[in-house]
Amino acid sequence: MQTTFAPGASALPYDVLFVVIDAARPDAIASLHDPTRDARVAAAKEPPLDAWLPRMPEVAPNLDALAGDGVAFSRAYSAATWTRPGTIAMLAGARSSEVGLESTRWVLPASEVARFYGARPSLLPLTMRARGAVTEALVDNYFLAGYARVGLDVGFDALTDHRYELEDTERLVADATRFLEENAKRRFCLFLNLNSPHAPYLPPAVDREAVLRAPNAPRDPRVVDYLAE
Repeated sequence: MQTTFAPGASALPYDVLFVVIDAARPDAIASLHDPTRDARVAAAKEPPLDAWLPRMPEVAPNLDALAGDGVAFSRAYSAATWTRPGTIAMLAGARSSEVGLESTRWVLPASEVARFYGARPSLLPLTMRARGAVTEALVDNYFLAGYARVGLDVGFDALTDHRYELEDTERLVADATRFLEENAKRRFCLFLNLNSPHAPYLPPAVDREAVLRAPNAPRDPRVVDYLAE
């Protein structure tokens, strides 16, 4: 039996735009700061310097505005310590090992990879595509689309990789805008993985200057570069 999913055939009541910012610390985002914790850090006998970042609205005003209009979670926990199993867990709603991928090895044996794909795990894009949505992933991450390209491609109609591009964020956002415009009348699931706050830190000068102008700018130049990214 063959099933064809045509444009506009989906009965889903919603679209999904899933944005991940790899290596973005919560204390880098002003709206995610906990005033009680900030006060405790400031009152410490030996403050942790730049180990705990101050509340800086200058860093991500658009994210702060988004948080103000939506729901922000002040506590979050990852199902893994690195990218691939952590991402699989987000898309599956279960630990990587629970959907068939061992989480400690970077390179998986062929038998495990074959078993994973053969089981057709219940990942978000696969579930939505089965109900008629168009799905796409736009990424810039070595562990999502590099040598360890295992798992993320399940359920996506297309996966675009912008690794090794200095202007990767600009290209990814342009691709995402194109996708949203082209699929405005269809149900869709778009997974967008941005990697700018991840090392190496090469921020545009204008963004670095914006961080340095903040009244409570950090002292460490690498922290400044990180926040500028």
